[in-house]
Parts: sequence; C-alpha cells; structure tokens
Amino acid sequence: MADTDAFDTVMAYLETSPEIDIDHVYGLMREHYGLTDLMYLEAERIGGHYHARSLECTHARNRAGPCFSAEGRVEDRALVMALQSFRPLDYDYVRRSAGADAYLTVTVTADDRPMQGLALPQACPPGRAAVLIVEAGMASSDWRLFLHRHQRDLQFIAILFHSALTDRSGAPARPDVTLTPRERAVVDATRKGRPAREIAAGLGMAEQMVGFFLKNGLRKLEAIGAGTPAPLIS
Repeated sequence: MADTDAFDTVMAYLETSPEIDIDHVYGLMREHYGLTDLMYLEAERIGGHYHARSLECTHARNRAGPCFSAEGRVEDRALVMALQSFRPLDYDYVRRSAGADAYLTVTVTADDRPMQGLALPQACPPGRAAVLIVEAGMASSDWRLFLHRHQRDLQFIAILFHSALTDRSGAPARPDVTLTPRERAVVDATRKGRPAREIAAGLGMAEQMVGFFLKNGLRKLEAIGAGTPAPLIS
C-alpha cells in the first residue's frame, strides 16, 4: 500500500511536470495504491445537461449502457451525480442512488463482484464541473479499509491533478517563469496578508493545499534568489 514517499512521488510529478501524462499518473497510482483505472471528466452545463469538454481515461473494458450521446452529453446518472456533488462519492452510495444500470456500477471482476471506486469532484467556475474517478478491483471490506487509510491522499491528488490540467491547458511555455499559476497566486495573496482560509476560498481549493503551493512557491523563489515574500501567514 501507499506510504508518505509514494504520496510525495505522485504529488511531485503533478506539481512539477510541464505536461501531465495520464498514463504515467495511472502507472504511479497503480504501483503505489493498487488502483486499476482512472477517469478524469470536465464538463460544461448547457441547457440543463452536462456536456463533456475534456475526457481522459485508462479504461480498456466495455461498459454497459451509453455514457455519452453523440453530441458529448453526459447520459449516465452516476456521472451526473459525481459532477454535481461537492463531496467524494464512493460506489456504494452511487449504487444505492443511481440504480443498477449506472455507468459506475458495472460488475467487471472475475468473480462478478462490483468494481469499487471513488468519484472526487473538483471546484470549478459556474457552469462547469470536473471529477476524477479512481477504481480498484477490491472486495468491499478491503475497499472500506483502503478508503479509511487513503481517501485524504486521493482527495489531495485529485485537487492537484485538476489544478495541473487547468493551469497548463493551452498555456505557452515561458522559460522566465518558474512558478505555476497556483503557486504564484498563493504567494501573491500571502504577500498581501490574506489568510489561508480566504485564499483557499478564492482559488477553489482545500485550505491544506494553500500551504502546499506556498511551500513549493517559496522554495522556487529562494532557489532563484528572489527572496521570501512578507508578510507570511502560517
């Protein structure tokens, strides 16, 4: 199972890589967490329905029932639930709420056990939604223990995965800039004396992530001799 070094390895890749390769992320997650599949979906709400804007996944198996229409509209009830949610949803909850025909409830393991999984929704601007879905072929009892140990890790990873894709999509390379957009935003806000809670709310991230981006940003500034911004709010 994953340990602190494994968590740091995944986080470091997401934070420092100029381009995110989902296959590499999948490899890290499979190696360190024993997960079998990942899916990242970003959608836009149009006329009361969600339409996929970006889809990254490692699924190599067939699914029961249509997930998207020809126009990219999200058809699956479980995916819609995940996009609308403000908290992680595990498959046990989805099965009870979305019904047996939902995308996330297909039985795929050799002994016909339902795949276990967790949908991790992300904070987005109005009219948009995003979710990272992680799956594992574990028995229910093993999955509950896994979530008890690692759900917080997965939430942090999902936040940074979403931030990395959002910050780098379509952004031209700028060799004179060493901070990522999130690092710069956190450092600048800290320099102005804003507390971590206010920064987190403004950037749509967990408060703990403010400290993560601040630490990375300060480390980079110190490495290029730019000094430490003041005042710093711990």
